[in-house]
Amino acid sequence: MFDNEKLCDWPISYLQDKTMGIFTGDLILVGAGSGCGKSTLSRLITMSAKKQGVPVVLYSLENQPGTFVREETRMAYNADTGSCINERAFKQAHHDNPARYEKYRRQVYEESNRATESGLKLFKLHESVSDSNWDVNKVIHSMSEEYEQGYRLFIIDHIDMLITDPRNELTQTYSNMNKLWAFVASKNIALITFSQLAGSMREGVLAPSDEDLRGSKTKGQRATAVITLSRHDYGYYILGSNPHAAPTYVRLAKFRDGKTGCAIVFFENGEYIDYYQEVLCNKTGTLVDGLNQEQLVKFKIQQQGTRK
Repeated sequence: MFDNEKLCDWPISYLQDKTMGIFTGDLILVGAGSGCGKSTLSRLITMSAKKQGVPVVLYSLENQPGTFVREETRMAYNADTGSCINERAFKQAHHDNPARYEKYRRQVYEESNRATESGLKLFKLHESVSDSNWDVNKVIHSMSEEYEQGYRLFIIDHIDMLITDPRNELTQTYSNMNKLWAFVASKNIALITFSQLAGSMREGVLAPSDEDLRGSKTKGQRATAVITLSRHDYGYYILGSNPHAAPTYVRLAKFRDGKTGCAIVFFENGEYIDYYQEVLCNKTGTLVDGLNQEQLVKFKIQQQGTRK
């Protein structure tokens, strides 16, 4: 019988307050659509763990080599200077004048190569193109070696990249999740893995549920928690002190150890602001605070007309 140990806090205050943090024994599945922050959140969890002195392994299976370091460098630059330069603009700026960002890049390398008192490096990174033949067995074999080294927190971004036979996606997803859960349970580690939302998601969904994950018939069964993220593009929720912060629905759609829930959180300049607004959400995620998508679209149109 294992004792479940808290490893670190979440970089989103709503999730931290709801779950009390990331614990050994957790198999957490985070679902989001394309461009809705899966890789950003995986980086933020990684950076948060490092700052808390918790060694972490990130399998970044979708990004090209160098992506993580460049993004951490951009975020360090923005934090230090107050800049809001986005990913695309930073690629060009870094290409034109890499020396300008050298101290931030060096800072990222130094933080990533810092070690605990036992000598374990705080961060280990796998990026996809350096080894494009990952499957779930290879990932588990690699994590097993890292477990023996002393790592207890693992992140896979994202699990759909481990589907090697698209014709049998549901069957393979079920098998992959069973294997990952068996590893989590046998080693008492924490694993956070990311998933695409279903391409044919139900109409009118604002805050997706665990049924809206790609391969949803099997994917969420083994997870101890399912979290979904989706953009709020209707202008209804605005952070009064900071109207430029982007609102996002964050839903704790499944949680074995407590209550589920939903909140509006706000994202700006590479991080989630330490403020959130809890909202009521129906089971399907089509009604949030008593409003459906059609009503929110009408609200947005009215607001645009008022500003003209």
